[in-house]
Amino acid sequence: MLDMELQRRIRERKTPLALTLAPDPARLSEKILKNFTDMFGDTPMAQAEALRYHGTTLLDAAEGRLPAVVIQGGAYLSRGMMGADVLANLISAAHAKGLYVILDMEAAAPGCWAAYGADAVTVSPYGGSACLEAGGMLPIAAVRTGGQVQTLVAGDRALWLSVAEQMARRGAALSVSTGYSLDVRDVRRVCPNAFLLLPDCDGENALPAFDDMGHGALLTDSRLQYEPDPAATIERAVKELKQWVTVV
Repeated sequence: MLDMELQRRIRERKTPLALTLAPDPARLSEKILKNFTDMFGDTPMAQAEALRYHGTTLLDAAEGRLPAVVIQGGAYLSRGMMGADVLANLISAAHAKGLYVILDMEAAAPGCWAAYGADAVTVSPYGGSACLEAGGMLPIAAVRTGGQVQTLVAGDRALWLSVAEQMARRGAALSVSTGYSLDVRDVRRVCPNAFLLLPDCDGENALPAFDDMGHGALLTDSRLQYEPDPAATIERAVKELKQWVTVV
């Protein structure tokens, strides 16, 4: 299943690159952290507000340049109630800036996250078919996450490919965490019509995921979130990706 709104925004922006928000507070600039610790002390509120500022700045840079944002829910929810408020605020802000929002939860029961208002949610397909009950969001099954069990052979293929085929048949998009073109070719062969989310996969290795019109997949680059000039970095990343994938 493909949310046509996502594909429309990819065509509109002429790039299949998405922003990732999965911040590690330890990697935020010292200046950002100091600004909020000066205001709130060394408290959970200071960290939450630093994450809010960081996310808002990146969303500003992505507006008009990228079609979508992938927000890792755990990075915010681990901060408790204040982090949950930041997460809800960033999802709302992303929508206001015209971005399609994917909430990255790898949830076994994703419907409970529907209240946050994301357009899509990553789900864990290894806990059963309940993962597809996503409360109106597009379920994106995280079939390849790097676990060794997923690479065990089941019949004539790796387990993760068998799971990918089953999820695609049930209408889910697929998330495949790999940097290898062979994995991308394999999943595209098994699931020729599935939409693919390829976290931190470069354009060269992701090429088998796309059709001749540059449709069929969305890439992310988590490195963008720590650059000092995010707008310039995004523009450069979009330009580099066009060497491999042209969206028409």
